[in-house]
Order: sequence, then C-alpha cells, then structure tokens
Amino acid sequence: MRISGGAARSIQLKTLDLPELRPATDVMRQAMFNFLASFFSACRPPSRETEITSSQETMENENQQFPKSASARVRPWESKERTVGPLAGLRFLDLFAGCGAVGLEAVSRGAASGVFVERHPKLSAIIKENLAAVCKSAGISPEDREKNFHVHSSDVFNFQPVENSFDVIFCDPPYALIVGNEKKLLGLGRRALKPNGLFLWEHPFEIPMGAPEGFELIKNLGGKGLRTPNVGVFRRR
Repeated sequence: MRISGGAARSIQLKTLDLPELRPATDVMRQAMFNFLASFFSACRPPSRETEITSSQETMENENQQFPKSASARVRPWESKERTVGPLAGLRFLDLFAGCGAVGLEAVSRGAASGVFVERHPKLSAIIKENLAAVCKSAGISPEDREKNFHVHSSDVFNFQPVENSFDVIFCDPPYALIVGNEKKLLGLGRRALKPNGLFLWEHPFEIPMGAPEGFELIKNLGGKGLRTPNVGVFRRR
C-alpha cells in the first residue's frame, strides 16, 4: 500500500495481515480526496498556490533576462512549500485508523494537524512508523510532527475529542460494529467537527446511511453489491 498523492506520494506504508483489518482501497482513497479537494476549493478564497505560481512565473521571466549562476539557484528541497492546495491547514481525525492510510494521505496532501485513533497496540505502533516516514518525505520536521500529529492507542468509543476542532473526520469501523452504534459515532463526529466540517463514513453497500440529525448527506462514493465499500460524506450543519 502506498500514498497516492501529495508531497509524500509513492511512500510505501507498513501494515499487518489481520482478518479484521480492511484498509481503504487506492481507488476509494483517490475518490475521497478528489472530492475533498473539490469541496474545500469551493469553500476558500484563492490559495497561496495561485500566489506561488504567479511568483514562480515572475522569477522565471527574470531568470531569462538575468541568469543566475548554478551555485545561486534554489535547490528543490529548499523551496518545498506545504501551504498550497485545497487541504492545506486542515485538521484531520482518523477513527478506527488501522495502519493510518487515510489520515496519512491527508498529511501528504497538506493537512496541518491530525489525530489517529486505533485500539490495536501493534497497529498504533505501525501508524507511528508510517507517520514518521510520510512526514519526512513531506518535509515536516520531527519537532512539528510531535507537535501537530498524534496517535491515540485507545478505543474510539472512549476517545474524547476537543469540541469543534476538526475539519474532516474519517470513520471506518469494522462492519460488525456499525449497526447499533450509528448514533454514538455520529454524535462523536458532531461534537468534534467544526461547523460545515465533513464526516466521511465508510460502510458496506447493504447498510444504507441516511442523514442523521445535525448532518446533511452531500455525497455517496462507491459501487453496488454485497460488502462493496461505500463512503457517505456528511456535512455538519
């Protein structure tokens, strides 16, 4: 399994061969992050990406007129910019995180901070290893990683998030836990999300997810068929 986009694209992620572990497929992750990019692009003013592109064009024009010596040119790793893109600055929460693939994809694509909640101790340890690798590739210092990204080795149902603190929550519980726990998990999401934040819930096609109180279902990703993964995208009102 690899990171599919962003600054850490193609970084290989470690995982475990466990029967209860069901990582989101590359296709589903790509669909989710394409949607998130579109959603947050529409919600924001022009980002720094436009400013940087314009600045780069100006520098290229200047360099054509006044070429610099090779020693004076900026090296690629010295100009790495993490503030561009529609996900820049977002706070991301990954529930039932597994090996952390979805939350780490958000880190690679510019999320400013993230929390991973996974009760399996060995998986929690793997998330920390994967997080270190992704942050290194994305140009995030060990100090910033320790400050902004956290792994909680605990049961999701015991997790107490800071209210109104996250822009996006991804929830991928074992399918056997979904029925009967919808209100608990969506209640957690409603408390933790900022207004207009998004709750992405992965579920099998045969368990339909309607819009609960306090949420609006704005998108459903996935196909049809028994146990086919779907992701309902709910916006907090």
